[in-house]
Amino acid sequence: MSSATKSREIQIPIQALRRGLFVSGLDRDWSETPFIFQGFLIEGDQEIADLSKLCAWVAIDPALSDADAVRPILEGRIPEESQTETPVRRAATPGRKTESVAPKTTPRGEPVPWLRRSSAKKRKASKKRKASGPPFVAIPDNERSPLVPQTIPLVRYKYETPFEKEIEAADDAASVADDALKTLLRDLDKGGELNLVELRSSAEDLALSVVRNPDALQWLVRMRDTNNDIYTHGVKVAVYLMTFARHLGFAPGELVQMATIGLLLDVGKIYIDHELLHRAGPLNDEELARVQAHVKVGVDALAGEGSLPKIVIDAIAEHHERADGTGYPNQLSLDAISIHGRMAAIVDSFAAMTSRRSYASTLAPFKAMKVMYGETGTKFHAPLVEQFVQALGIFPTGALVELSTGEVAIVVCHNRVRRLEPRVLVVTDTAKKQLAVPYEFDLMTQSQGTLHSKPVRIDKGLADGAYGLNLAALYAG
Repeated sequence: MSSATKSREIQIPIQALRRGLFVSGLDRDWSETPFIFQGFLIEGDQEIADLSKLCAWVAIDPALSDADAVRPILEGRIPEESQTETPVRRAATPGRKTESVAPKTTPRGEPVPWLRRSSAKKRKASKKRKASGPPFVAIPDNERSPLVPQTIPLVRYKYETPFEKEIEAADDAASVADDALKTLLRDLDKGGELNLVELRSSAEDLALSVVRNPDALQWLVRMRDTNNDIYTHGVKVAVYLMTFARHLGFAPGELVQMATIGLLLDVGKIYIDHELLHRAGPLNDEELARVQAHVKVGVDALAGEGSLPKIVIDAIAEHHERADGTGYPNQLSLDAISIHGRMAAIVDSFAAMTSRRSYASTLAPFKAMKVMYGETGTKFHAPLVEQFVQALGIFPTGALVELSTGEVAIVVCHNRVRRLEPRVLVVTDTAKKQLAVPYEFDLMTQSQGTLHSKPVRIDKGLADGAYGLNLAALYAG
C-alpha cells in the first residue's frame, strides 16, 4: 500500500464499524486472518462479525468509503456500537454470552423459496429494467490495475443486491438473452439481415444484473446449461466475461460491451456445417480449417452491420488467438491481442471445457482452471488467468461439489471474506441419492448444523452430470 494511501487512514474501534466503510488495515497482519483481499468495502453484517472476532481496531480509508458512512467519523462522532441489522458474533470471554449471526439460509426440509421460478409471472427484462445498479466510485489513476489500459474507465462497486432478490431479474435477463440470440441466429440462417436491436437491449439487462449481483446469473447459466449450442455458450460466455470485467473494476457501460462480445462470439458458426461442429472424432486438416473459418465469417458479418464498436469486433476476431502466436485466424502474439481479446480467450476456453461436448469430456471447473494455469505463458496471459480465477473462485457459483460428509451440493454464492466456504444447496444424501427437497447450507457459519462432529467443507469439485444429477431440473418452471 502506498504512503499516500496510508496517510489517509483513520483508526477506529471495532464497535464503530458499519456498512460503507472501506477497511484498509487491521491491528494484526493480514496473513493471520481469512481475508483474501488486503483492503475491502464493508458490504454486510457478516464481514463486521468476522472482523469483530479477530480485531480490537481497524484502519479505514475515508476516500474509498461511502460518504454517509464515514461522515460521523470525520466529524469526530464515533458511535459506541456498530449499526448492524443482525446480532454480531463476538469472541467469547469469561462470563459473557456469545451472540450468533442470524442464518440467511432456508431450514432443512423446507422448500427453498428462490429455487423455483414462476413461469406464469415471468416478464421480459426489457419491460422492467432498472435504471441503474448499486452505486460506485471511480478508481484513482494511482490505484488502477496495470493490466487494464488507461482508456478503460475503472470503478469500485460499493455493494451487491442479495442473491435471493436478484435471482428473478437475472432469470428474466437470461431468458431474454436466449431468445434474442436464438432469433438473431435463426434470421441469419435463413439469409435475413443482421438485426442487433434486441440483442443490445438484452446485453444491457445482463450487465445490470451482473452489476447488482454476479452470482445470480452465474447460477442460472450453470443450471440452464444442457448442451454447448451456440446460443447457450454465448450467454454463458457473456456472463463470465462480465463477472471477470466487474472483478477488474470495469464500469457498467464496459460490461455491456463485454456482454455483447460474449453473445456474438460464435455467430460465425451458423455458417459452418453442423456435423463438423459436433463430430465426436478428430477432424482432418481441411475440416479443421473449415471450422476455424467461423471466426472470419462471423467478423465479416458483424463488421458489415456497421454499428458495433471496434473493441467488440476486435475481441471477437481475437478470441481464438493465443499468447505464443499459435492461435487463429491471424497467429497474433500476446502484445498484439487486446485485453478484451485476451479475456475472451480465457472465458471462451473455460466455458467450453466445463460444458457438455461431443468431442471432449466435461471438466469440473476446478480441473478446467488447472488446465488453464498449465497453459499460462503459452496460450493465455498468466496475470489475467489469475484474476479470472479470483473473479469466479476455485469453486464457481453453480459448480457441483462433493462435501466432506459425502453429500453433493451446488455452490449458490460466495462468502466474500472466505471464498472456500460458500453458501451451497445440498442436493443428495451421503449415499448420493438425490433429495426430494434440497436445502441450503452455509459453510462459513455452518448455519444448518450437521450430524457429523467435524465442520463441513468442500472435498472436491465435480463435473456437470456427476452421479447422474440433472441440475437443470432443479430450476425449472
